[in-house]
Amino acid sequence: SILPIGMESPAAEADALFARAFHASPTVRASAPGRVNVIGEHTDYNGGFVMPIAIEKRTHVAGRVHREGTLCRVVSADAGDEVIVEFHAKKGTMARTEPAWANYVKGVVAQYLDDLPGGTASFDLAVKSTVPLGGGLSSSAALEVATATFLEAAYGLRIDPKVRALRAQRCEHDFAGVPCGIMDQMISSCGLAGHALLIDCIPPFETTPVPLNDPSVAFVVANSNVKHQLEGSEYSSRVRECHAAATAIRKRFADASRPPSAPLLRGATMAELLACKDAMSPLEFQRARHVISEDARTQDAVEAFRRHDYATAGKLMIESHNSLRDDYAVSTEELDALVEIATSMEGVYGARMTGGGFGGCTVTLVKVDKAAELIKTLEAEYERRTGKKPTCFITKPGPGPTSSRSPFAMGRGRMLVSAAITLAVAVACSLAIRKARGH
Repeated sequence: SILPIGMESPAAEADALFARAFHASPTVRASAPGRVNVIGEHTDYNGGFVMPIAIEKRTHVAGRVHREGTLCRVVSADAGDEVIVEFHAKKGTMARTEPAWANYVKGVVAQYLDDLPGGTASFDLAVKSTVPLGGGLSSSAALEVATATFLEAAYGLRIDPKVRALRAQRCEHDFAGVPCGIMDQMISSCGLAGHALLIDCIPPFETTPVPLNDPSVAFVVANSNVKHQLEGSEYSSRVRECHAAATAIRKRFADASRPPSAPLLRGATMAELLACKDAMSPLEFQRARHVISEDARTQDAVEAFRRHDYATAGKLMIESHNSLRDDYAVSTEELDALVEIATSMEGVYGARMTGGGFGGCTVTLVKVDKAAELIKTLEAEYERRTGKKPTCFITKPGPGPTSSRSPFAMGRGRMLVSAAITLAVAVACSLAIRKARGH
């Protein structure tokens, strides 16, 4: 539905941007959440376990489909200039271009062309997000899944949420150049309000809801406002180092379930890693030590949250951060400071960096009646230590993607058919009345 004039909601902002850019009203709206990973970091592309939540900050899109042609026009309120980006959606012709943000839209469209008539698409789309860009809260996956949800609603497609997530992941690989795992897209596509999801990151990607609706606790997210960019050597090198370590372990301990050709650390034990230490570099050993221990921490944390043992869950979160800092080397001084400040506070169970690292955010598990005091202390003490101002907010597990269509969002072909049927019915009624009168 169209929101009242004057409302400043992100959905209304997307509508207003669409009107300014394309001089029309959108007929299809969609949104998808960012995410906070409670525990299980850099395990997804190693075939391990993760436990994220969908957050209440979302990416909203508003659009309108053209029933002919291949021209797609996209504009974002978050790009800074509101310049319209154009591309043609046709099989075999789509490639990565500038600006970078538009590739997340284009890449998703490319994954859906096989489902569309003639292998083409044409639409206008406006984007407005409240997920912080470069903050480690998966703004890219939110945009990908919002775009996918828009296409499904606009073209009447029924796509399994897991398939949607896999298509968004393929977009990230092919159009953003990031060899990410499945976590970000899966939680954005399959998120469940009031729950975390334990995601098994090997096919068939089993998801298990973990209730996190206890009103006595909350998650506080603190953005260091040091932006990260996962594309580049730092992220890719860790993927290679983990695969090298996994290969060394598989060669020595290969069996039917873990052939040497599968370079994943899933299922490897700490004893196996120690036995293969001389077969890998010191960095490869450290990376694998983090992944193997993080998988164990994640599964332990699920059980702790289920029994409301927040002291144990918080301890596991702190151990996760220390491992990411020391063995995986993806933390920063700013993230370390936020964790140190939080864990010194009364009422805090635990804290850790969340997301890919190299900047971004921390997540803190805290008693709900201490959350406001925690935010106040984080804002003051972090600025004192670093000279930077954090952005903090409280979140609870939110829902996955949503979509809606305007009542009159029919394509031109459907409108013509509807008009023809209406005319035929009117003519038939008129003839029947004349015939009745004639008698």
